Amino acid sequence: MSRRVSWTRILVEAGIIVGSILAAFGIDAWWHIGIIFVTGAIAMFAFAALVQHHVLTRNRWYESVLLLATVLIILRPDLAPISKFACYAIGTALFAAVHALQWQRLPVASLD
Repeated sequence: MSRRVSWTRILVEAGIIVGSILAAFGIDAWWHIGIIFVTGAIAMFAFAALVQHHVLTRNRWYESVLLLATVLIILRPDLAPISKFACYAIGTALFAAVHALQWQRLPVASLD
């Protein structure tokens, strides 16, 4: 006996489930979902760089501290006394700062 899959039914049910979960967390707009996705990816990259001690080059101790601050600020914005969107912006700026610091230390390729 074969069962026929109704993709529209699956998508509607998934939308109801995901929609109710997002509503429970106070997420009610698509741009908010996008911000959470992007900052979550940045936090994961920062955590991986922290654990591996490497972004573009080997991390220095202060870069590891900045990466740890990035991870904590983005993943736990409820711990800060400011809005979560400000935490997302600060965390993203810290990760960009580490990236810029390491970009300056990259070896220059010779054209010879």
